[in-house]
Amino acid sequence: MLKKNQSVFLKTFLYSFIPSILLLAFFNILVDPFDILHEIKVPRLNAVKVMVHDNMRLYKAYKVLQKKPPAIFLGSSRVMAGLDPKDLKAITGEDCYNCGLSGVVFEDIYEYFLHALYAQPNLKTVVLGLDSFGFNFYEKREKLPKVLQGQEPPFLSYFPAIFSYTALKATLKTLIDNNAGEPKFIFLPNGLVDPLLAENSTTNPLMGKELDYIKDIHQNGIYKTFNVDERALEKFASLVAICKERNINLKVFINPPQVVYWEAIFQHGYWKCLEDLKRKLANIHPIWDFGGYNIVTTKDPSLHEFGDLYYECSHFRPLLGRVILDTLFERNQSSLHFGHLLLPHTVDEQLTVMRQERDKWAQAHPDLVSELEKDLKNETHLVAK
Repeated sequence: MLKKNQSVFLKTFLYSFIPSILLLAFFNILVDPFDILHEIKVPRLNAVKVMVHDNMRLYKAYKVLQKKPPAIFLGSSRVMAGLDPKDLKAITGEDCYNCGLSGVVFEDIYEYFLHALYAQPNLKTVVLGLDSFGFNFYEKREKLPKVLQGQEPPFLSYFPAIFSYTALKATLKTLIDNNAGEPKFIFLPNGLVDPLLAENSTTNPLMGKELDYIKDIHQNGIYKTFNVDERALEKFASLVAICKERNINLKVFINPPQVVYWEAIFQHGYWKCLEDLKRKLANIHPIWDFGGYNIVTTKDPSLHEFGDLYYECSHFRPLLGRVILDTLFERNQSSLHFGHLLLPHTVDEQLTVMRQERDKWAQAHPDLVSELEKDLKNETHLVAK
Protein backbone atom coordinates (compact mmCIF):
# COMPACT_ATOMS: atom_id res chain seq x y z
CA MET A 1 0.00 0.00 0.00
CA LEU A 2 2.88 2.34 0.88
CA LYS A 3 4.60 1.75 -2.46
CA LYS A 4 1.32 2.42 -4.27
CA ASN A 5 0.87 5.74 -2.42
CA GLN A 6 4.44 6.73 -3.23
CA SER A 7 3.85 5.93 -6.89
CA VAL A 8 0.68 8.01 -6.96
CA PHE A 9 2.44 10.92 -5.26
CA LEU A 10 5.36 10.75 -7.70
CA LYS A 11 3.06 10.69 -10.72
CA THR A 12 0.99 13.56 -9.37
CA PHE A 13 4.14 15.57 -8.69
CA LEU A 14 5.57 14.95 -12.14
CA TYR A 15 2.30 15.65 -13.91
CA SER A 16 2.01 19.03 -12.15
CA PHE A 17 5.69 19.95 -11.99
CA ILE A 18 6.75 19.26 -15.57
CA PRO A 19 3.91 21.28 -17.21
CA SER A 20 4.67 24.18 -14.83
CA ILE A 21 8.35 24.16 -15.76
CA LEU A 22 7.52 23.96 -19.47
CA LEU A 23 5.05 26.83 -19.13
CA LEU A 24 7.69 28.90 -17.32
CA ALA A 25 10.19 28.15 -20.08
CA PHE A 26 7.64 29.04 -22.77
CA PHE A 27 6.92 32.48 -21.31
CA ASN A 28 10.59 33.26 -20.69
CA ILE A 29 11.50 32.21 -24.24
CA LEU A 30 8.59 34.16 -25.71
CA VAL A 31 9.38 37.39 -23.85
CA ASP A 32 13.19 36.96 -23.83
CA PRO A 33 13.67 39.63 -21.14
CA PHE A 34 17.47 39.71 -21.50
CA ASP A 35 17.38 39.96 -25.33
CA ILE A 36 19.64 36.97 -25.91
CA LEU A 37 17.36 34.20 -27.26
CA HIS A 38 15.72 35.57 -30.42
CA GLU A 39 14.99 38.72 -32.43
CA ILE A 40 11.17 38.56 -32.24
CA LYS A 41 9.85 41.76 -30.66
CA VAL A 42 6.14 42.48 -30.34
CA PRO A 43 4.82 45.94 -29.31
CA ARG A 44 3.25 46.00 -25.84
CA LEU A 45 4.63 42.54 -25.18
CA ASN A 46 8.42 42.40 -25.31
CA ALA A 47 9.54 45.12 -27.72
CA VAL A 48 11.60 46.87 -25.03
CA LYS A 49 13.84 44.78 -22.80
CA VAL A 50 13.60 46.81 -19.62
CA MET A 51 15.80 44.42 -17.60
CA VAL A 52 18.86 44.55 -19.84
CA HIS A 53 20.56 47.31 -17.84
CA ASP A 54 20.51 45.16 -14.69
CA ASN A 55 21.99 42.24 -16.66
CA MET A 56 24.28 44.09 -19.07
CA ARG A 57 27.28 41.81 -18.53
CA LEU A 58 25.31 38.85 -19.85
CA TYR A 59 23.61 40.93 -22.56
CA LYS A 60 26.82 42.39 -23.96
CA ALA A 61 28.67 39.08 -23.79
CA TYR A 62 26.00 37.57 -26.06
CA LYS A 63 25.96 40.56 -28.40
CA VAL A 64 29.72 40.26 -28.92
CA LEU A 65 29.21 36.58 -29.80
CA GLN A 66 26.41 37.43 -32.22
CA LYS A 67 28.00 40.44 -33.92
CA LYS A 68 31.65 39.26 -33.98
CA PRO A 69 32.84 42.87 -34.34
CA PRO A 70 36.27 43.57 -35.88
CA ALA A 71 36.56 46.59 -33.57
CA ILE A 72 35.47 47.07 -29.98
CA PHE A 73 35.25 49.73 -27.28
CA LEU A 74 36.12 48.60 -23.75
CA GLY A 75 35.78 50.43 -20.46
CA SER A 76 33.29 51.67 -17.89
CA SER A 77 29.92 53.38 -18.23
CA ARG A 78 31.80 56.49 -19.36
CA VAL A 79 32.86 54.64 -22.49
CA MET A 80 29.39 53.10 -22.70
CA ALA A 81 27.75 56.56 -22.75
CA GLY A 82 30.40 58.56 -24.60
CA LEU A 83 31.93 56.59 -27.49
CA ASP A 84 29.74 56.01 -30.55
CA PRO A 85 30.82 53.07 -32.75
CA LYS A 86 29.57 55.00 -35.79
CA ASP A 87 32.32 57.54 -35.20
CA LEU A 88 34.99 54.85 -35.23
CA LYS A 89 33.59 53.36 -38.45
CA ALA A 90 33.92 56.82 -40.05
CA ILE A 91 37.63 56.70 -39.17
CA THR A 92 38.63 53.08 -39.82
CA GLY A 93 35.73 51.69 -41.86
CA GLU A 94 35.33 48.88 -39.32
CA ASP A 95 32.10 47.81 -37.66
CA CYS A 96 32.46 48.36 -33.95
CA TYR A 97 30.59 47.35 -30.80
CA ASN A 98 30.57 49.35 -27.57
CA CYS A 99 31.22 46.86 -24.78
CA GLY A 100 31.43 49.46 -22.00
CA LEU A 101 30.08 48.19 -18.66
CA SER A 102 29.01 50.05 -15.52
CA GLY A 103 31.48 50.03 -12.63
CA VAL A 104 33.79 47.54 -14.27
CA VAL A 105 37.24 46.76 -12.85
CA PHE A 106 40.15 46.20 -15.21
CA GLU A 107 40.42 42.46 -14.61
CA ASP A 108 36.89 42.13 -15.96
CA ILE A 109 37.65 44.41 -18.90
CA TYR A 110 40.47 42.00 -19.71
CA GLU A 111 38.02 39.06 -19.69
CA TYR A 112 35.77 40.87 -22.17
CA PHE A 113 38.79 41.63 -24.35
CA LEU A 114 39.57 37.89 -24.47
CA HIS A 115 35.89 37.27 -25.17
CA ALA A 116 36.01 39.66 -28.14
CA LEU A 117 39.02 37.72 -29.46
CA TYR A 118 37.16 34.45 -28.92
CA ALA A 119 34.18 35.75 -30.91
CA GLN A 120 36.32 37.47 -33.57
CA PRO A 121 39.86 36.03 -33.94
CA ASN A 122 40.56 38.69 -36.59
CA LEU A 123 39.97 41.58 -34.20
CA LYS A 124 41.50 44.69 -35.76
CA THR A 125 40.98 47.61 -33.38
CA VAL A 126 40.56 48.03 -29.62
CA VAL A 127 39.79 51.40 -28.03
CA LEU A 128 40.23 51.20 -24.28
CA GLY A 129 39.02 53.85 -21.84
CA LEU A 130 40.57 53.65 -18.36
CA ASP A 131 39.40 54.82 -14.94
CA SER A 132 41.49 54.82 -11.79
CA PHE A 133 38.82 52.89 -9.88
CA GLY A 134 39.30 50.05 -12.35
CA PHE A 135 42.76 49.55 -10.83
CA ASN A 136 41.63 49.86 -7.21
CA PHE A 137 42.77 46.91 -5.11
CA TYR A 138 39.69 47.30 -2.88
CA GLU A 139 37.09 47.41 -5.65
CA LYS A 140 35.02 44.21 -5.82
CA ARG A 141 34.53 42.21 -8.99
CA GLU A 142 31.07 41.22 -10.15
CA LYS A 143 30.16 37.69 -11.17
CA LEU A 144 30.76 37.26 -14.89
CA PRO A 145 28.61 35.15 -17.22
CA LYS A 146 30.03 31.73 -18.01
CA VAL A 147 29.36 32.24 -21.70
CA LEU A 148 32.51 34.40 -21.82
CA GLN A 149 35.20 32.84 -24.01
CA GLY A 150 33.18 29.65 -24.35
CA GLN A 151 33.69 28.62 -20.71
CA GLU A 152 30.25 27.08 -20.91
CA PRO A 153 28.47 25.77 -24.03
CA PRO A 154 25.91 28.36 -25.22
CA PHE A 155 22.95 26.00 -24.84
CA LEU A 156 23.81 25.51 -21.14
CA SER A 157 24.26 29.22 -20.55
CA TYR A 158 20.70 29.74 -21.82
CA PHE A 159 19.29 27.80 -18.87
CA PRO A 160 19.27 30.72 -16.38
CA ALA A 161 17.47 32.84 -18.98
CA ILE A 162 14.82 30.16 -19.45
CA PHE A 163 14.28 28.25 -16.21
CA SER A 164 15.30 30.58 -13.37
CA TYR A 165 13.13 32.54 -10.97
CA THR A 166 15.19 35.63 -11.88
CA ALA A 167 14.19 35.20 -15.51
CA LEU A 168 10.55 34.80 -14.51
CA LYS A 169 10.62 38.06 -12.53
CA ALA A 170 12.31 39.80 -15.47
CA THR A 171 9.69 38.40 -17.84
CA LEU A 172 6.83 39.67 -15.68
CA LYS A 173 8.37 43.15 -15.37
CA THR A 174 8.99 43.26 -19.12
CA LEU A 175 5.36 42.33 -19.81
CA ILE A 176 4.01 44.86 -17.29
CA ASP A 177 6.19 47.76 -18.42
CA ASN A 178 5.62 47.11 -22.12
CA ASN A 179 1.87 46.86 -21.65
CA ALA A 180 1.72 49.99 -19.49
CA GLY A 181 3.33 52.32 -22.00
CA GLU A 182 6.41 52.85 -24.14
CA PRO A 183 9.51 52.25 -22.01
CA LYS A 184 12.92 53.15 -23.35
CA PHE A 185 15.56 50.57 -24.25
CA ILE A 186 18.82 51.80 -22.75
CA PHE A 187 21.14 50.54 -25.52
CA LEU A 188 21.32 51.21 -29.22
CA PRO A 189 22.09 48.10 -31.33
CA ASN A 190 25.80 49.06 -31.39
CA GLY A 191 26.02 49.01 -27.56
CA LEU A 192 26.01 52.79 -27.01
CA VAL A 193 23.68 54.16 -24.34
CA ASP A 194 20.79 55.81 -26.16
CA PRO A 195 21.59 59.57 -25.97
CA LEU A 196 17.87 60.41 -25.73
CA LEU A 197 17.63 58.29 -22.60
CA ALA A 198 20.88 59.59 -21.13
CA GLU A 199 19.60 63.13 -21.66
CA ASN A 200 16.72 62.53 -19.25
CA SER A 201 18.32 62.47 -15.80
CA THR A 202 15.01 61.45 -14.17
CA THR A 203 14.91 58.12 -15.98
CA ASN A 204 18.56 57.50 -16.75
CA PRO A 205 19.94 54.85 -14.34
CA LEU A 206 23.54 56.00 -14.93
CA MET A 207 23.27 59.56 -13.71
CA GLY A 208 22.81 61.24 -10.35
CA LYS A 209 23.17 64.59 -8.61
CA GLU A 210 26.76 65.70 -8.94
CA LEU A 211 27.75 66.55 -5.38
CA ASP A 212 25.74 63.65 -3.97
CA TYR A 213 27.54 61.40 -6.43
CA ILE A 214 30.98 62.74 -5.50
CA LYS A 215 30.36 62.39 -1.77
CA ASP A 216 28.87 58.93 -2.13
CA ILE A 217 31.73 57.41 -4.11
CA HIS A 218 34.24 58.77 -1.57
CA GLN A 219 32.30 57.97 1.58
CA ASN A 220 30.70 54.65 0.62
CA GLY A 221 31.83 53.67 -2.88
CA ILE A 222 34.73 53.27 -5.22
CA TYR A 223 37.09 55.75 -3.52
CA LYS A 224 36.37 55.01 0.13
CA THR A 225 39.76 53.29 0.12
CA PHE A 226 42.20 53.17 -2.75
CA ASN A 227 45.44 51.48 -3.64
CA VAL A 228 46.73 50.23 -6.97
CA ASP A 229 46.01 46.60 -7.76
CA GLU A 230 49.17 45.07 -9.23
CA ARG A 231 47.14 42.18 -10.66
CA ALA A 232 45.18 44.65 -12.77
CA LEU A 233 48.43 46.14 -14.06
CA GLU A 234 49.58 42.65 -15.03
CA LYS A 235 46.33 42.14 -16.96
CA PHE A 236 46.86 45.46 -18.73
CA ALA A 237 50.38 44.41 -19.72
CA SER A 238 49.00 41.09 -20.98
CA LEU A 239 46.34 42.86 -23.06
CA VAL A 240 49.00 45.10 -24.61
CA ALA A 241 51.23 42.09 -25.37
CA ILE A 242 48.40 40.20 -27.06
CA CYS A 243 47.55 43.21 -29.20
CA LYS A 244 51.17 43.56 -30.29
CA GLU A 245 51.42 39.86 -31.05
CA ARG A 246 48.23 39.87 -33.16
CA ASN A 247 48.89 43.28 -34.75
CA ILE A 248 45.73 44.75 -33.20
CA ASN A 249 45.55 48.53 -33.26
CA LEU A 250 45.24 49.42 -29.57
CA LYS A 251 44.33 52.95 -28.48
CA VAL A 252 44.27 53.71 -24.75
CA PHE A 253 43.03 56.80 -22.95
CA ILE A 254 42.04 57.99 -19.49
CA ASN A 255 38.42 59.12 -19.28
CA PRO A 256 37.64 62.84 -18.74
CA PRO A 257 35.09 63.29 -15.91
CA GLN A 258 34.73 66.90 -14.87
CA VAL A 259 37.09 68.77 -12.57
CA VAL A 260 35.01 68.27 -9.40
CA TYR A 261 35.72 64.54 -9.72
CA TRP A 262 39.49 65.07 -9.89
CA GLU A 263 39.51 67.66 -7.10
CA ALA A 264 37.71 65.21 -4.81
CA ILE A 265 40.43 62.64 -5.54
CA PHE A 266 43.05 65.28 -4.76
CA GLN A 267 41.34 66.29 -1.50
CA HIS A 268 41.00 62.65 -0.48
CA GLY A 269 44.78 62.24 -0.68
CA TYR A 270 44.95 59.89 -3.64
CA TRP A 271 46.74 62.13 -6.15
CA LYS A 272 50.21 60.68 -5.61
CA CYS A 273 48.81 57.16 -5.92
CA LEU A 274 47.07 58.20 -9.13
CA GLU A 275 50.31 59.59 -10.53
CA ASP A 276 52.12 56.34 -9.67
CA LEU A 277 49.42 54.43 -11.54
CA LYS A 278 49.81 56.65 -14.60
CA ARG A 279 53.59 56.14 -14.60
CA LYS A 280 53.19 52.39 -14.53
CA LEU A 281 50.56 52.40 -17.27
CA ALA A 282 52.56 54.74 -19.53
CA ASN A 283 55.61 52.50 -19.21
CA ILE A 284 53.53 49.66 -20.63
CA HIS A 285 51.75 51.50 -23.47
CA PRO A 286 51.25 55.11 -24.68
CA ILE A 287 48.18 56.67 -23.08
CA TRP A 288 46.24 59.82 -23.78
CA ASP A 289 45.24 61.36 -20.45
CA PHE A 290 42.10 63.46 -20.94
CA GLY A 291 41.46 63.82 -17.20
CA GLY A 292 42.61 66.40 -14.69
CA TYR A 293 42.20 70.17 -14.90
CA ASN A 294 42.16 70.93 -18.61
CA ILE A 295 40.04 73.23 -20.76
CA VAL A 296 37.32 70.59 -21.20
CA THR A 297 37.02 69.14 -17.70
CA THR A 298 36.91 72.64 -16.18
CA LYS A 299 34.18 73.63 -18.64
CA ASP A 300 36.06 76.69 -19.80
CA PRO A 301 33.64 79.40 -21.08
CA SER A 302 35.47 79.41 -24.41
CA LEU A 303 33.93 76.00 -25.13
CA HIS A 304 30.41 77.44 -25.37
CA GLU A 305 30.48 77.19 -29.18
CA PHE A 306 30.88 73.40 -28.98
CA GLY A 307 27.67 72.87 -27.01
CA ASP A 308 27.20 70.72 -23.92
CA LEU A 309 29.94 68.07 -23.80
CA TYR A 310 28.69 66.28 -20.66
CA TYR A 311 25.55 64.64 -19.33
CA GLU A 312 26.78 65.42 -15.80
CA CYS A 313 30.10 65.48 -13.98
CA SER A 314 30.96 61.83 -14.61
CA HIS A 315 29.73 60.90 -18.11
CA PHE A 316 30.64 62.69 -21.32
CA ARG A 317 28.52 62.86 -24.46
CA PRO A 318 29.34 61.27 -27.85
CA LEU A 319 30.14 64.80 -29.06
CA LEU A 320 33.20 64.80 -26.79
CA GLY A 321 33.77 61.13 -27.58
CA ARG A 322 34.20 62.12 -31.23
CA VAL A 323 36.93 64.59 -30.24
CA ILE A 324 38.64 61.85 -28.21
CA LEU A 325 38.59 59.43 -31.14
CA ASP A 326 39.93 62.09 -33.51
CA THR A 327 42.82 62.68 -31.11
CA LEU A 328 43.55 58.97 -30.63
CA PHE A 329 43.65 58.39 -34.39
CA GLU A 330 45.49 61.66 -35.16
CA ARG A 331 42.73 62.99 -37.40
CA ASN A 332 42.78 66.74 -36.57
CA GLN A 333 39.11 66.98 -37.51
CA SER A 334 38.20 69.19 -34.55
CA SER A 335 39.37 72.61 -33.45
CA LEU A 336 39.07 71.39 -29.84
CA HIS A 337 42.33 70.00 -28.52
CA PHE A 338 42.98 68.81 -24.97
CA GLY A 339 44.72 66.08 -23.02
CA HIS A 340 48.28 64.94 -22.41
CA LEU A 341 50.06 62.10 -24.19
CA LEU A 342 51.84 59.97 -21.59
CA LEU A 343 54.97 58.19 -22.84
CA PRO A 344 57.73 56.52 -20.81
CA HIS A 345 60.16 59.39 -21.38
CA THR A 346 57.60 62.22 -20.98
CA VAL A 347 55.22 61.01 -18.28
CA ASP A 348 56.97 62.77 -15.37
CA GLU A 349 57.04 66.04 -17.29
CA GLN A 350 53.35 65.74 -18.14
CA LEU A 351 52.42 64.91 -14.55
CA THR A 352 54.25 68.07 -13.43
CA VAL A 353 52.25 70.12 -15.94
CA MET A 354 49.01 68.59 -14.65
CA ARG A 355 49.92 69.47 -11.07
CA GLN A 356 50.54 73.05 -12.18
CA GLU A 357 47.15 73.06 -13.92
CA ARG A 358 45.54 71.93 -10.66
CA ASP A 359 47.28 74.69 -8.66
CA LYS A 360 46.15 77.34 -11.14
CA TRP A 361 42.57 76.09 -11.08
CA ALA A 362 42.47 75.85 -7.26
CA GLN A 363 43.67 79.45 -6.92
CA ALA A 364 40.84 80.56 -9.21
CA HIS A 365 38.15 78.50 -7.45
CA PRO A 366 38.78 78.70 -3.67
CA ASP A 367 35.06 78.35 -2.81
CA LEU A 368 34.71 75.00 -4.57
CA VAL A 369 37.97 73.76 -3.04
CA SER A 370 36.72 74.71 0.43
CA GLU A 371 33.35 73.07 -0.16
CA LEU A 372 34.95 69.79 -1.14
CA GLU A 373 37.37 69.96 1.80
CA LYS A 374 34.39 70.42 4.14
CA ASP A 375 32.45 67.55 2.59
CA LEU A 376 35.35 65.11 2.68
CA LYS A 377 37.31 66.05 5.80
CA ASN A 378 35.15 64.10 8.28
CA GLU A 379 35.40 60.82 6.40
CA THR A 380 37.13 57.77 7.79
CA HIS A 381 39.39 56.58 5.01
CA LEU A 382 42.74 55.07 4.21
CA VAL A 383 45.02 57.37 2.28
CA ALA A 384 47.12 55.29 -0.10
CA LYS A 385 50.83 55.59 0.49
